[in-house]
Amino acid sequence: DHTALAWAPRDGKGRRWSYSELWSDVRRMAAGLAERGIEPGDRVLIHAENCPEMVLAWLGCATLGAVAVTTNTKSVGAEMTYFAEHTRAVAAITQPGFVDMLTKAAPGLSWIAVTEDNSGEAPTEAERGAIQNCERFDALFGDLAAFAPRAPEPMLPFGIMFTSGTTSRPKAVVHTHANAIWASRIGPRNIDLGTDDTYLIYPPFFHVNAQSWSMFAVLGVGATAVLMPKWSQSRFWPVIVEHDVTHVSVMP
Repeated sequence: DHTALAWAPRDGKGRRWSYSELWSDVRRMAAGLAERGIEPGDRVLIHAENCPEMVLAWLGCATLGAVAVTTNTKSVGAEMTYFAEHTRAVAAITQPGFVDMLTKAAPGLSWIAVTEDNSGEAPTEAERGAIQNCERFDALFGDLAAFAPRAPEPMLPFGIMFTSGTTSRPKAVVHTHANAIWASRIGPRNIDLGTDDTYLIYPPFFHVNAQSWSMFAVLGVGATAVLMPKWSQSRFWPVIVEHDVTHVSVMP
């Protein structure tokens, strides 16, 4: 019943998931992805600003054995084409604001699923028109009873992210499930994170800070992660106080 994930949007009400609720939604996501033809080893692009849907998709892919490819939302079309082709992505999960670009950049995808909003902000009329031929993110959740657990595979890729590409094209960096377990054990020790602590995450979730240094550490000790869409000067201290934050994820 301990809170695993809390969503702190810029406007409106947030939401909380207990560990039990998070695990249930993650398995439902895994089951739904399997129903749509995603198999272990398949790559799925996740192109979104920080939001709960991104976390659920990321963990759902890993639970199924698929590989979430989390990409920088500042990327332009040519970069997304490279990401999709280089990883041989078969499908994508994104937000309304990125659908038009992603559809043009990666026409070979089997399907694109879209969240209801842009990290809590309503889509524009143009964005609503662009998503008409896409699947709804909420429709990805499958029947929990259909979820089939798989045997652990430590060296199976957990996820792929890309370097910034400052000296050449971005390089694909693979995190295995073994890497995830290692980060979940070492991370908490490095920052003295415990079960009763709360870790605020506002750096982009496609970055190693948010994923490995922060989220894996939280899951490793059963702590609580508070996710913000992005840095907000006006929201920072209210969120710190409201959620009794003890640790903050920052960019170096």
